[in-house]
Amino acid sequence: MPPFRSVRALSLLLLLAAVALPSAASAVQITYEAIDLADVNKDEDLWLYRYELDEFPYPADYGLSIFFDLGSTSLLELSRPSAAGWSLLVVQPDPNLPDDGFFDALQLIQDPSNDRGFAVQFVWSGSGAPGAQSFIVYDGGFATVEAGITQLPEPTAAALLALGLGGLFALGRRS
Repeated sequence: MPPFRSVRALSLLLLLAAVALPSAASAVQITYEAIDLADVNKDEDLWLYRYELDEFPYPADYGLSIFFDLGSTSLLELSRPSAAGWSLLVVQPDPNLPDDGFFDALQLIQDPSNDRGFAVQFVWSGSGAPGAQSFIVYDGGFATVEAGITQLPEPTAAALLALGLGGLFALGRRS
């Protein structure tokens, strides 16, 4: 197959993906950025996770918890200890229970802030790099109303569309 056909096929595939991307099934989407920090102690692999909430369509007194695995995380610390309209805390993984640790954000007022970013620093002892985490959204009575998995940010449909159109444009110039 000539190279221009594979570029054309890739461009069309990206264009179709941009148009046909399914919307997220859950109301809350939490994306994360994993940052490998400089290690202070050579025996500890220090990481920072920055979380962003796409939206949080729930009333005041609803919150969310993101879980940190008991076997591979320790020394959780809020890297950004406050956010307007939220009450934030971390609970360490506890081998005596045994129980995972978690980051918790409780919404104190309706639509508390346009800034829905949180950050947690932790020591990673697992293999490779840490990845996605499970989370729950809970109501004022602490009943789970939604559960999900944190996600890496995905390219937007507009970015995929632009990439596909750019590939088609490049093909047109080569012909």
